[in-house]
Amino acid sequence: MSISTTIRPLSYDDIYVGLLDYLKLVKLSDCNAINFNFKFLDKITGNIDGWEQYVQKLMGYCNGANISIPVCHAYYLNSFILDNSELKLVQKKKIEQCIKLSKLIGAKMLVVHAGICLNDEGEYDRERTIAENVNYFSTLCLLADECQVKIAIENNVVYNESPVGDVVEPSVDVLNKVCDIINEGLKKNVIGICYDIGHANLANRNIINDIQSYKDNLFAFHLHNNRGYDLKENVWKCDTHSSLLEGNIDVYSILRLLREINYEGELVVESVYIGNEQKIVEYINRDTMILNS
Repeated sequence: MSISTTIRPLSYDDIYVGLLDYLKLVKLSDCNAINFNFKFLDKITGNIDGWEQYVQKLMGYCNGANISIPVCHAYYLNSFILDNSELKLVQKKKIEQCIKLSKLIGAKMLVVHAGICLNDEGEYDRERTIAENVNYFSTLCLLADECQVKIAIENNVVYNESPVGDVVEPSVDVLNKVCDIINEGLKKNVIGICYDIGHANLANRNIINDIQSYKDNLFAFHLHNNRGYDLKENVWKCDTHSSLLEGNIDVYSILRLLREINYEGELVVESVYIGNEQKIVEYINRDTMILNS
């Protein structure tokens, strides 16, 4: 299993400088691999043609600090974009650039969010969602395969199970079906699932059962903790991305199961660490030690 930690700007006053400052903390830590999210490049420059210069700069620092980048995260796919052809085309171009830059970085995998479709009554349409995601990701998978980058689509709270309307992405069972259809058509395993345990907890999924049921398509895990969904709060406030021991998810049970099924994919810590620089390094070290235990 490959272990990496997610970087984010230490300060948003200057996002690029903030990312470099966070990388310096990773260099001081016991973790030598990172997950990079392309959304930060979009915040620096909305023009995808300008992304590469910043990627080159970040790669230069990582190479000098002996930090690898095995996993990247694509710019977020708007959940309803599959029903909007114009936005879908704009988004697809961004994801295509993410794939090409992942190859440049040397990343083995790119995590992408999926979208959903609604019926005429505004209700979640599961079958159309599967069909449209298969259509959307099939061509992306051809480019990814050419670039020798795997695609992992990430689970979230499905629309008709969500207590609020702003979390509307397909759940893991839908993503598993999408992966099966595409991989069968391509005759190779190009696309799989990035199982986000924090999102699964908010959706009240049985994480152990999910892992056992969908293990053949599990390419990556996003690891962070929370305390589940609180009806008094907006769901985004509940998606706290806390460190691995700060919530009600039994991370140790998940890790034991992954070893039992001989999981060999990516383990990406997606925790948001709160505190001064020394505290952040301590958090990175603690979560890395948990995954190595």
